[in-house]
Amino acid sequence: MDPFAHPFEHLIVTREGPVAEVRLNRPGARNALSRALMLELTDFARAVRRRTDVLAVILTGSDTYFSAGADLAERAAQGPQTLLE
Repeated sequence: MDPFAHPFEHLIVTREGPVAEVRLNRPGARNALSRALMLELTDFARAVRRRTDVLAVILTGSDTYFSAGADLAERAAQGPQTLLE
């Protein structure tokens, strides 16, 4: 997968020379880290680590906030869980 051509749903990925910028893109949830967003971040990291033409990755949020943290609404909808899940 080319991480710069892949259409991510919750990430905006740009590149300037050897520097990639990954912007969290869930403004309605203040960029809360949902399972889908975390999977996209993982996919991006796995794809970009194989490249020799990317030397740095900047992870950023919106202009007013980075991330609200874990998506607690999504977690609550999943029901009770233990810390090991």
